Amino acid sequence: LIQEIIKSETNIKEIEILAADNDFIRKKAKANFKTLGKRLGAKMKWAAEQIEKFDNATIEKVLEGEVELEYNLAKDEDKIVIKSEDIEVITDEIPGYEIASKGTLTVALDITITEDLQKEGNAREFVNKIQGIRKDSGFELTDRILVEIQTNKALQPSLMEYNSYICAEILADSIAFLPEILNGKEVEINETVLIVSVLKK
Repeated sequence: LIQEIIKSETNIKEIEILAADNDFIRKKAKANFKTLGKRLGAKMKWAAEQIEKFDNATIEKVLEGEVELEYNLAKDEDKIVIKSEDIEVITDEIPGYEIASKGTLTVALDITITEDLQKEGNAREFVNKIQGIRKDSGFELTDRILVEIQTNKALQPSLMEYNSYICAEILADSIAFLPEILNGKEVEINETVLIVSVLKK
């Protein structure tokens, strides 16, 4: 249910939840010398080297609580406790993705826009603009409308492919494409201007 809400609110197609030890989102940890330096003294260099070896799962454990390191140099059995404030976490860049982190949560957003996604985006934006015209024109929510669009090579394929979806959303029986629209309104769809006529049926 929560995934469906997230997808609906953010216009995301699919959500995939990965385990902490996944190989896709790779995190790196570096020692925070400000918090560890005074505590560890001569052990600081050794601890920093160990922290850089942390895998994703170990980093998650630190962020959620703490991890103990066993310091065995010169038969010293002291345990060093590493907490979230003792590390700085960096996430490797992934080509084609935007990465954001907060606490233990890391999100990788695929920002690649395929032709199909572009067409769907155009259709959704068109619906949004027509709904705005309906509202500005004072139409009732149940009023059906007639929509005419001046021929536009850039956007026409998108609007024709998603014709059924668009008509259902804006309560139009059909959408007509004409060579010329007189007294039409200009709407901008993803940086392309369309001339449209929207009339109550």
